[in-house]
Amino acid sequence: MKLIAIPFAGGMGNEFKSWQVLIDEEVELITIQYPGRGERKEEPYITEFETLLEDIFRQVKAVIADDEEYLLFGHSMGCIFAYELYFKLKENGYILPKHVFFSGNFTPKECLKDEKKSELVEEKFRDYFMQLGGISMNVLEDEKMSQELFKRLRCDVCALESYIYKPREEQIECNVSVLNGMQDYFVSSQLSWEKILHKTCIYKCYQGDHFFIFKQKQAVVAYIQEIVLKLKQAPIVYKEVKYI
Repeated sequence: MKLIAIPFAGGMGNEFKSWQVLIDEEVELITIQYPGRGERKEEPYITEFETLLEDIFRQVKAVIADDEEYLLFGHSMGCIFAYELYFKLKENGYILPKHVFFSGNFTPKECLKDEKKSELVEEKFRDYFMQLGGISMNVLEDEKMSQELFKRLRCDVCALESYIYKPREEQIECNVSVLNGMQDYFVSSQLSWEKILHKTCIYKCYQGDHFFIFKQKQAVVAYIQEIVLKLKQAPIVYKEVKYI
């Protein structure tokens, strides 16, 4: 089984690698790599949501071609891409994930309700994202690394802010978990998620802020491992729900 992780805005693509040693050796961790960083550093950044979604879709197609079972995990910006990717895979007839984890974000319907962060002046832009956490002092104290981080972060935020949510009547067929940090304000309620999913979901909160997935990585990975074990034994089906 594969665990495909879609990173947050500004991510380099290696943020989830430390999870591999904590998870079952039978689970292969694959992290999506956005253009303009890591092995793809010579490629230009993508600042349009649909174009970046197509790029992610291409990467995922390549790793699920052998029909192996997989899980899909998206954090923050990656959460919205995971939602749209699911339906893109379905519409194109590809094998679908056995479980989807939506982590650290509002629902796709609510994620762009605030002012556009990509239009903030540099100082306010930096202040906003530093408050979310997840940025090490080593990066902030290195001028070159800091400039590169906030440049790719602004490009990624531009891509996310070009997203247009389109309501769907169809539900996600597999089971869904929504994971959040208890001190993170960047979240939607379980009811809000279930309204757009048209089904019940598992809603879990962990001690920590927006980047609880790293501060609580052992607990998060243990939960993913729990889902993997249950899938091996027998799939759990969560009921469809309808809201007026």
